[in-house]
Amino acid sequence: MALYDEKAKQTEEYVGLAGGVTLSCRSVAARAAKTKRSLLVSCSVSEKLAGGVKRKTGKRRI
Repeated sequence: MALYDEKAKQTEEYVGLAGGVTLSCRSVAARAAKTKRSLLVSCSVSEKLAGGVKRKTGKRRI
């Protein structure tokens, strides 16, 4: 399931994995000083556990 936010110019994807694990990726197009365009990709993995929700988040600029 991909959601595109026209106002923010970003795409957010949610992928449901087995065992209550959710992968959420969001790519945001942004302008950088040296290059004309750079892409910031933010991914987070959410895992539902008995005690709560464990979340790992990573960001990478392309």
